[in-house]
Amino acid sequence: MRKLAVLVLAATFGTLSFVSPASAAPADSGSGEVRPTLVQPGQVPKVDGPTYYFGEGATTGQVGPFVDSLPFNYTFDVSWGLESRRFTTTNGKVCTWLAVDLTSGSPYANTLTVKLYEDISLGSDIQIGSPVPWPYDGQTYHYCWTPVTNNRTYYFWFGFGSAGNGAYAHGSGTATNS
Repeated sequence: MRKLAVLVLAATFGTLSFVSPASAAPADSGSGEVRPTLVQPGQVPKVDGPTYYFGEGATTGQVGPFVDSLPFNYTFDVSWGLESRRFTTTNGKVCTWLAVDLTSGSPYANTLTVKLYEDISLGSDIQIGSPVPWPYDGQTYHYCWTPVTNNRTYYFWFGFGSAGNGAYAHGSGTATNS
């Protein structure tokens, strides 16, 4: 009955759109936790765009407030946590292809965390969706955040946070809208 009411309302106002449950929310591992998808054969695709390096203490030109558009390639070295370059999207979607290797130490966490934030000029930045636990096994994984609002400024956050225990990881990835 509820579906019929929605269809009648939509038909009355002249709009009708269907959203599949799979496209409305991120992938779920069954435990309520999102997971990136393993990519075969394990290579991060390179896109026709700039390549940036993100490192804890990196210069403003690489990480800072300058806004770029998708796509771009990136690498990073991280222990506690760091932000990526700011960027915008125009199709309601932000994706990353990423391979992470542990370069030293033994973190308390079994995964590196990847988050997407919307950069708010005045106030606290808004986390988009759930944190994504990213394996640091050197294999390439893919994940998309959707929906996101077009023409707003976003950035990734990569790190172990307090679970790093002095560990360092290196990542190589691509930011796209697909």
